[in-house]
Amino acid sequence: MALQKILLILFPGFNTLDMNGPYEILQKANNGNTFQIIVASETEITTSQEGAAVKVPPFLFLPRYDQASLTPIISATLP
Repeated sequence: MALQKILLILFPGFNTLDMNGPYEILQKANNGNTFQIIVASETEITTSQEGAAVKVPPFLFLPRYDQASLTPIISATLP
């Protein structure tokens, strides 16, 4: 079976729990090489609503990444 890629998308003003919660659960569930967790954003540095700045490597900026090969997990914080 091919390695499944899971995409966590960051956007300006994201809630850190929206990123950390799924990441932690998926990381713990990944016993072996079942899947790869990828964090991506439109910009190099994305700031959460709590003020945490997350830096994403330039090759993972969404406009440059091969989005067709990923399974997106999208979480949003509603006002």
